[in-house]
Amino acid sequence: MKAALSFRQTHVVSFSVPGARGLVTLKRAPSLLSHDLTDASSAALPAQRQMADLTTSGPTSNSRGSNTTESSRVKTVVVTGAAGNLGHKVANHLLTNKSTTRYRLVLMDSAPCPPELYVKNNPNGHDIEYVQCDFSRYDSSWVSKFDSCDAAMLFAAKNPTPDATSLDAYISMMINAHTLEACAKGRAKRVIFASSNHVMGAMLHEKGKKIPPDVAPRFGTRYKLKDFVMDSTLHAAAKVAGEVEIQSMVSSGRLSEAIVLRIGFCQPGHNEKKTLPLTGHPTKTMNDESGKQVTKSMPNIDEKTADEWWKGMYLKNEDLESLLDRCLDANVPQHTVLYVNGVSRNPESRWITDNHIGYSPSSA
Repeated sequence: MKAALSFRQTHVVSFSVPGARGLVTLKRAPSLLSHDLTDASSAALPAQRQMADLTTSGPTSNSRGSNTTESSRVKTVVVTGAAGNLGHKVANHLLTNKSTTRYRLVLMDSAPCPPELYVKNNPNGHDIEYVQCDFSRYDSSWVSKFDSCDAAMLFAAKNPTPDATSLDAYISMMINAHTLEACAKGRAKRVIFASSNHVMGAMLHEKGKKIPPDVAPRFGTRYKLKDFVMDSTLHAAAKVAGEVEIQSMVSSGRLSEAIVLRIGFCQPGHNEKKTLPLTGHPTKTMNDESGKQVTKSMPNIDEKTADEWWKGMYLKNEDLESLLDRCLDANVPQHTVLYVNGVSRNPESRWITDNHIGYSPSSA
């Protein structure tokens, strides 16, 4: 079957695992969420419920139709940030994986479409629409693309790296708000939100403590290493804002179900563990002048501590792809938010990878 490909431009360019962590079920008319932020080991998000209802065999019948119907029809998946690092990898995987599922992919970004990625790399003949738009402006020309989609994979951000500025974080929060509103208005069946390990970055300094996926945030990652300064607080704040908005919208019934991925360190391109920089930034080195702006006191760490921290957050490309597959295929009860630490099985890692979607990371 010949694939359909169209381009649209607007506002240019602007588990079941017994005892696993990460399930937040939001029943009808729940109270507002409150977290004890003083102890990450006990400050779990709302209580885990409906464990018996979770399976990893596919979409729930009450929200997504029968398995027979699901396996035979085309699934519409919206991917925002499709020209960025992770969004690029998401789109490429959906286009090239060996799944028998046929997709209608709506790929969206503020940047122009990279034609060599989406046009030439589509062996399965999926239908593709690329929409170039400005998510910071809520507009029906792109909002309508979310209508009745099976899944919305939200990877867009103004600046996805830890050195986000106040303006970057503000625009990213606006992007989150607008895309989540589009999901609610379009009655998206499932929302998959790209959060970050940096929402738990302050745990760097609580050595030895394990980090579950479903505890209240402790952001961000802050340290001084020789003359280099890392502070991901603003980047993490934008991610936390997205997480909180998702919890609220699922709680109120405006969204049916969601998966929040606290994604680790996944470098552009080939992404080898041995190339992870001590700066925690895919392009900055220890000699980068922009990393030496010391404006407040920072805890000092040594190179070994920094190396273990970033390698513990490592997410290899193959595990990212496996994670995406489980996000699309796993059962998620209605009125539920699931949390997953998106990392590989790293020997240095303090991140707990138990989850409710059947994601089984490989050793790295």
